[in-house]
Amino acid sequence: MKILVVFSLLCYLNYASIVFDPCITNQSLSYTGTSKRYLIYQDGTSHDVSIPSASWTSARTTSEISRIILDEIMGYSTVLIDTPGYSTAVVNWVIGCTDPNDPTCLVYDLNHPRYHFTVESWFSAQRWVAALPEKIRPTPVQTFSFSLDDTYYVLREVLESGLNSSGCGLDDYRCYNAKYFEPHKYFDSWQYMLELLTMEALEPCSTDPDFNPPSSDHFLAVTGDVQGMHPINGARNYSIKCQDDKIWFSPACRENTSLCVPIMVQYSRVIAMQLATFLNIPFALVQVRSNFAASYYKAALKGRFVFGWYTPDDTLINLKGQMPVIISWPRHSELEYAQGIFRTGQTSSHAVNYVWPNLPTVGNSAHLMYFLKGFQLYDSDLTQLMVRNRILKDAAPAMGELKAARTAACEWVLSNADRWRLWVPVTCQPGL
Repeated sequence: MKILVVFSLLCYLNYASIVFDPCITNQSLSYTGTSKRYLIYQDGTSHDVSIPSASWTSARTTSEISRIILDEIMGYSTVLIDTPGYSTAVVNWVIGCTDPNDPTCLVYDLNHPRYHFTVESWFSAQRWVAALPEKIRPTPVQTFSFSLDDTYYVLREVLESGLNSSGCGLDDYRCYNAKYFEPHKYFDSWQYMLELLTMEALEPCSTDPDFNPPSSDHFLAVTGDVQGMHPINGARNYSIKCQDDKIWFSPACRENTSLCVPIMVQYSRVIAMQLATFLNIPFALVQVRSNFAASYYKAALKGRFVFGWYTPDDTLINLKGQMPVIISWPRHSELEYAQGIFRTGQTSSHAVNYVWPNLPTVGNSAHLMYFLKGFQLYDSDLTQLMVRNRILKDAAPAMGELKAARTAACEWVLSNADRWRLWVPVTCQPGL
């Protein structure tokens, strides 16, 4: 038997297919029924369980875990669809929206969704759901325990060099305070960072709203960094100074930039700027354009820099299978963040899984709902899965993202029967 996994392109009916060998070969674990289970809609039609596989490694892997268990263990006929774009589109498809990018879902068919549930809806998708009309919102069914962290990291080798030389852990913001430490000693120069990235890859400051009024006036008001401002409009407003319109130096190293720790980010610079100013951290900061992501990741692995990243992800796991290390910051203040004051760290969030609102009412959905309510993964699971994905892709580049995710997922399922058995109803146990 082969398992059919379907990948969508841009249209609902435009599919290309690929065939994988089954994961479960042990008859004591695999589904032994004579026919597959289908969802039976209220109009009497039969449907595969449609599972989205979003376009990042962790979501592809967790989606594949759900497919293996539902298809090969519980006996549902499933279709796994590789989904381009963002998780907000998946949310719209779960409620039958015609336009996956319409935040109001103006045109929809709630009786015929494209997918039956989401896997790993991150914070942007959760905000999207909250803004949808209440009558069509998908139903939250489970929140994963593993953390989603979009913050600043260093390579493990940088952390270890700091510990070995001074006993100062570069995963703690206190060890960057220029009054007491010289953290630049453990990093490459900011000039080397620019050499790896090239100036063409960097976002200019002059066109960044955060560097111009009213955002720049707010930055001055909350930080008091007068020396870092350039008066404009007859000194009624201020813009934030940058060298060569690309590089921002924090007050702690502005007078002697050789003391700066190089830091690069992919998105907003303002949080790193405020942290550096409030906490006396010597940063030389650049932002990389979105279309230079490959250069960003290559530089992060090759150099010794601070960099923005998110986890879970496998992109910046090195050849030794080592994950970058999160830098800890003062405890997050929700109130200050609401006021645009970033003197504390960002907070972790958690992925939510949503279901089609009508799913509990259709035939053969009871066991599916039981699984979705129990399906749970932890930080240790995602670390293991991301490292395994990276090792697989580095060892065999031709394997590709999708097959690597499936292989890692299959290995996890085979090694964790004691876990997933709790997600399968007693009346639907493997081998029965």
